[in-house]
Amino acid sequence: ATLPRVSSSKLELRSPSKLDQVTRSFAAVLLDDGKEIDTRLLIKACRALLDLIRSTGAASLRLAAKDFESNLRKVERLFEESPVECRTLASLLELERERDIHDGNVLRDPSAAIGLLWIRRSLAFQSHLYYESLVRSDHGKHPKEVAREAYDEHL
Repeated sequence: ATLPRVSSSKLELRSPSKLDQVTRSFAAVLLDDGKEIDTRLLIKACRALLDLIRSTGAASLRLAAKDFESNLRKVERLFEESPVECRTLASLLELERERDIHDGNVLRDPSAAIGLLWIRRSLAFQSHLYYESLVRSDHGKHPKEVAREAYDEHL
């Protein structure tokens, strides 16, 4: 038996979802076999995530989106000021260190380093929350309990 032919004009091509775009964006940030992170691509991936969070329209995520963007702006400011020197996250952090922005091991706020710290914590929180809510949904925990656990562990 042969399959009926379908005209390509009748095929509906689905554009990637916002979640697909976020996933692809974060997958692209690694350089040198995962030893470095491209600052420009990380900023782009974080902006895609911010767009996804805002697109949900959930009132509970508004504050999280605002905080995430505030921290992202700290990174963007330094990157936009010195894009060549800030090509990787390591070089961005080294530039702040050379400029003596921090008090030794104490990070000053505002700074790109403190913004990155809170971005990392936010990503870890979201990863934990979604993993426990979607992948391990058989644990019988209420979403509020999962959110509290993720918050306590990462934020």
